Amino acid sequence: MRCCWTLCDIPRPPEGAGLPMQQHPSYGRACGSLGAEALWLEWREGRRTLGTAQVLARQLPVVGRVALLSRGPVWRPDTPRARSETAMAELLSALGQGHRAVLFTPEAEDGSPVLHGGMIPVMTAAHVARLALAPELSTLRAGLAPAWRNKLAQAERTGLRVTETSLPDNPGHWLLGAEAAQAQARGYARLPPAFARAWARSGRTLLLAAEGDRGPLAGILILIHPPWATYHLAWTSPAGRRLHAHTLLLWRAIERLKEMGILALELGLLDTERTEGIARFKLGTGAAACPLGATWLRAPGTGSVARIARLGLRAGVVPQTARPSARG
Repeated sequence: MRCCWTLCDIPRPPEGAGLPMQQHPSYGRACGSLGAEALWLEWREGRRTLGTAQVLARQLPVVGRVALLSRGPVWRPDTPRARSETAMAELLSALGQGHRAVLFTPEAEDGSPVLHGGMIPVMTAAHVARLALAPELSTLRAGLAPAWRNKLAQAERTGLRVTETSLPDNPGHWLLGAEAAQAQARGYARLPPAFARAWARSGRTLLLAAEGDRGPLAGILILIHPPWATYHLAWTSPAGRRLHAHTLLLWRAIERLKEMGILALELGLLDTERTEGIARFKLGTGAAACPLGATWLRAPGTGSVARIARLGLRAGVVPQTARPSARG
């Protein structure tokens, strides 16, 4: 049966599906403020929505129009795998007709060496830390790693003042400035501060800060995209690290998100080789290491490469796309 994807103005993800940040309308609108165009598509049968996809498009010099489908489509949980694979293939084919290149990262990797219709893998799969918030708060606390739980108890005994607000549309906000300086000093890549401000204009945020006598000691920013939320950025001063302020703020965020009815908190990608301490901190919350799919590319010439690769796979001379490992 053919699956028909149609453009829509107001995306309504399938009932019961999880929703990664990259597939939420607030993400599309925020990226739109940075020069991208968000396209929302849906696959419906009667009154039922079986799948939705948020695609970002951008015109690049020399290359032309490029489409990015990241961590989508979002499927209705009871959609048969064979049907979702057919729908995926038709969506990628349609995107290929209107774009010079298509980049595609599925939500999960099935481990099979499937080459998606003329697409070639350009980046191996990764893991994201995801904390399920459905359990009772007492169960979540019991699930903390012992060292994580001990630091939390120490921070709670300090009596740190914690404030909870939303992120204001202020380019000079102290947390954005402090985190930008931290990123420059440590040399890590992240979305620009303008992205967080754009999200705050059309979406929900949760900003928690630990206050000292001389100003902020630590802060974290959570982006909310029901039924999930994403830990977006954080900063801690040397004094805040000594008091384990970051640990306290993340636990307070977990408490507040549960009150909001959020079902899962994503803590970002895991990299145990370059940032082992950060990965250990994320997993210490009790979060699971959830696999994502590899990133695939479709562009002029990749069809030929994909055909050669398929022949190589059959002959056993081309390695399969790397599967996610426990190390992320």
